[in-house]
Amino acid sequence: MGKDFHGSSADLGISLLVLVPLMVFGGFVWSKLWAWFVSPLGMPEVGVAQAMGLMMVIAAPVASHIVEDKNPRHTERSLRFAILWLLIWVVGAVIHSFM
Repeated sequence: MGKDFHGSSADLGISLLVLVPLMVFGGFVWSKLWAWFVSPLGMPEVGVAQAMGLMMVIAAPVASHIVEDKNPRHTERSLRFAILWLLIWVVGAVIHSFM
């Protein structure tokens, strides 16, 4: 029983160490996209912290419906999220260059 609890604590610690930088990077990307595409329409710009908050508000209902993987691979999943945010940022920058 103690071993299972230790594994859960370690998984939680690793998840938090990976989740925080990914959220900050996602907030950075979202704030840039907002500045490029939404602010020109008259909306105020948002900072990284505000963008992170918006991400959480939008993700909360979606995350509640996701079935938890029984064998999570934190590194692989985190790498996918990082690559996804990077691709979104690059595509947004390319689109912005045509404006």
